[in-house]
Amino acid sequence: MKKNEERHILNPANDQYSGFVLYQPSMHPWLSWIRWLNPMYYSIEAVLSNELEGIVFDCVPRQLAPFGPGYAGGPAGCAITGAEPGTTFVTGTAYLESALGFSTSHIWRNFGIVMAWWIAYVVLGCIAIENVPAAGSSRGVTLFKISTETEAEETLAKPASAEQATPEIATNAGT
Repeated sequence: MKKNEERHILNPANDQYSGFVLYQPSMHPWLSWIRWLNPMYYSIEAVLSNELEGIVFDCVPRQLAPFGPGYAGGPAGCAITGAEPGTTFVTGTAYLESALGFSTSHIWRNFGIVMAWWIAYVVLGCIAIENVPAAGSSRGVTLFKISTETEAEETLAKPASAEQATPEIATNAGT
């Protein structure tokens, strides 16, 4: 099996257990550990926590319970996960904690974890670039022989041939 085929087998599990497709409370307990190895999980929790913190969502009539003909004007409560009983709204923080299992106190922790993953990927990439030869190339290196002092003196002492000698440039243009 080629490496690209292996990647396509592992990507669906990686994507589903990032916390965006399958919410944390809905994850199968045997496979929920995948989210801790997934940088996307930390990114999604940080972004959603940052965006939904402090927001209040009002429930529309279809989201109120009881709903239907004959219930208009009576006491009703919001039927969205995270809403307090008897209220007609839900806060973003309550929704995150009850529906997704995310906490707004993890924003900076998750940012640090994502940066650590990024540094680890960069370091591993640099190590791989230095140690794995490119396809079709060799690890050949051009080595130059270090000349001794006497060889250098002999090279400098040889007279230049007529072809290698440079013509003298006239400095007086008028003559």
